[in-house]
Amino acid sequence: MQLELRKPLTDGYNQMKGLLFRPFRAETWFTIGFSAFLIALGEGGGLNLPGNFLPESMKSKVGNGDPSALLEGVDWVGLGIGLGFLLVIFATGLTWVSSRGTFMFLDNLATGQAQIGGPWKQYAAQANSLFAWRMIVGSIALIGSVPLMVALLIGFIVRIAGSKATESFGELLSKLPASLQNPTNELLIGLSILFLIWIVFFILLNLVTHDFVVPFMYKRRVAVLAAWGSVWPVVSGIVGSIILYGLFKLVLRFAVGLGLILALALTCCLLAIPLVIPYIGTVCMLPVTATFQYFNLFYLRQLGPDFDVFTTALATPETGLYVPPEQRPPAGPADSENPYYPYKS
Repeated sequence: MQLELRKPLTDGYNQMKGLLFRPFRAETWFTIGFSAFLIALGEGGGLNLPGNFLPESMKSKVGNGDPSALLEGVDWVGLGIGLGFLLVIFATGLTWVSSRGTFMFLDNLATGQAQIGGPWKQYAAQANSLFAWRMIVGSIALIGSVPLMVALLIGFIVRIAGSKATESFGELLSKLPASLQNPTNELLIGLSILFLIWIVFFILLNLVTHDFVVPFMYKRRVAVLAAWGSVWPVVSGIVGSIILYGLFKLVLRFAVGLGLILALALTCCLLAIPLVIPYIGTVCMLPVTATFQYFNLFYLRQLGPDFDVFTTALATPETGLYVPPEQRPPAGPADSENPYYPYKS
């Protein structure tokens, strides 16, 4: 099956214009932008300690201009474990919120409705299922990546430093496998290839999950494993097309990045001011984000009705972008100004 790339991108761009610019409503931008912002949270202050918590001897040293006393008696192992635990909790919370935002954003674009509360509740089960999947897959990816990265780092350091590494870290190196104490070129090349395969595998897994499985979950209101069971027979037969699709998206993102750099240069970096502000930057980039999501949805339509998320609006055609031809009202002035609303299949 040969799937088109150019037409879904064109259709996605036109659909984005119909949603965000015809007509332009700030409320629509900020509402849909909020869903996109929640997604971004999962993909990307200070603490003031009261002085009474410091020992008297340490406070006197700090008061005498010796700030290094703050580091005396610090339990670095406990501190590291505590910070790691907080980081895990924080990342878990962001992943959960991002999973909710994924279905909210998808529903906003598929139905043309700028809503937050409705999609948040309606797709809670699917979002929680996606959250569990992301946590498990992410943990597996991390557990496999860290040892490979550490082995590669140690191997390259020992290889480059040579005898100096043995002199400086001889005791530490003696506890490592013999292959890492004197790594060969073949070992380093093999580890590099293995690490690359590991990373590419999870990149493709994430691509299929986000761009194929999630829309199917939205369409059929099923959990992630059930969606994978239905999607896999389809995607396994078009692996080449999926790889081409992923590379095409990569090229598009690279082009958008170059365009953004050019825009920053032309505006003397003034454009960077709104872009670096959380949430506001996401709203400013909403046309790009929506176009990419619409491109994905129009691409999926080529796989059949089971992947056509736009038809989910059929149950309430009066509120959605998709309206069956027999239920469309007579053309009026507003329709002539907006050829993309209602959505024309």
